[in-house]
Amino acid sequence: MLSPVAGGVQRPHRVPRPVRRAGFTLLEILIVIAIITILFGIGIYGYRSLEESASKKLTRTTLGSAAGLLKEMNSTGSYARVEGPKDQIPPPFYELGFSLTNPGDVTVGKAGRAKIANDDATVNTPSQVRLMKILRSNPKIASMIAGFPSQALLTADPGQPARTVPIISDAWDNPLLLVPSGGLKGVNFENGSNNQTITSSGQTTSPANRAFWASAGPDGDFTKGDDNLYSFQN
Repeated sequence: MLSPVAGGVQRPHRVPRPVRRAGFTLLEILIVIAIITILFGIGIYGYRSLEESASKKLTRTTLGSAAGLLKEMNSTGSYARVEGPKDQIPPPFYELGFSLTNPGDVTVGKAGRAKIANDDATVNTPSQVRLMKILRSNPKIASMIAGFPSQALLTADPGQPARTVPIISDAWDNPLLLVPSGGLKGVNFENGSNNQTITSSGQTTSPANRAFWASAGPDGDFTKGDDNLYSFQN
């Protein structure tokens, strides 16, 4: 709009601009907070997924190396020492004072929380310490075990008696379980004065119906087969 001035010249009439308020509205702040929260959640989920994927990859590598121990025992004719009847297994070897909780009752993140069946259980699955002593009695296998990465070998927890026999563990600090040819389903675990029996699992036997190594996965529970890892899957 033009307004008249002296001399007959017209100048445009300036429309006053609206005054812009400084700062943000409450709605804008809430939107920004929501976006940041979503991005943070996506980042945390992505990090955990990558971490779990790396842990599974490390565990599969360890399972493959552990499977090589059984192949070596089979080639030397000593396979029955871990797979045959109890009377074919040497007298028990126990590290006194070392105890672990059973796989069905674990606290995720606590190192050394699993325990496989001992020699009083109804199935032929020797304790990990005893099993490792049997394996290490073969010089070549002992050398193979010594070549395992340190993070795959579980040692006694602080405050417990020193243990000279390392135990093969997964990436979640759970000892691997040597499963007999009968499969994982039906294996007994000592649980205090009682026994826990695995009644379900994602995989019960290996394709070749031979003994195999198993990891309970991130949840540390063999009875839930959805995240168990097996040496014959490599």
